[in-house]
Amino acid sequence: MKKLITGIAIILAMTMGAQAQDTTQSKFGRDKPRMEDRYKELNLTDAQKAEVKTINASFREKMDNLKKETSLGEKEMKDKKKAISMEHRSAFENVLTAEQKTKFAEMRKERKEKGGHRKGGNS
Repeated sequence: MKKLITGIAIILAMTMGAQAQDTTQSKFGRDKPRMEDRYKELNLTDAQKAEVKTINASFREKMDNLKKETSLGEKEMKDKKKAISMEHRSAFENVLTAEQKTKFAEMRKERKEKGGHRKGGNS
């Protein structure tokens, strides 16, 4: 009887883990069109779009490398993720014109008011 219960518990744990992983992976797919919509609202030029694409690729690479880092503690990992995110946001904002920066700030404020911000201020 104990073996049966243990077996069921293991199967449930594996199933729940797989579902959680699928949700995380599909989240990025759902976010991409939303980011593209934001870029359209900002009326980025082709040159700006190319720069943003490079900035985003660099950001993803840094985050992927950080995820591979196993020697960091939880707080260090969180601090580094936050620093990389802030660097990413700063680089993105440096590509924008003054008018686009104002529009971007308004968009962020609206999103925050609607509850669409992420915990930790990375919105």
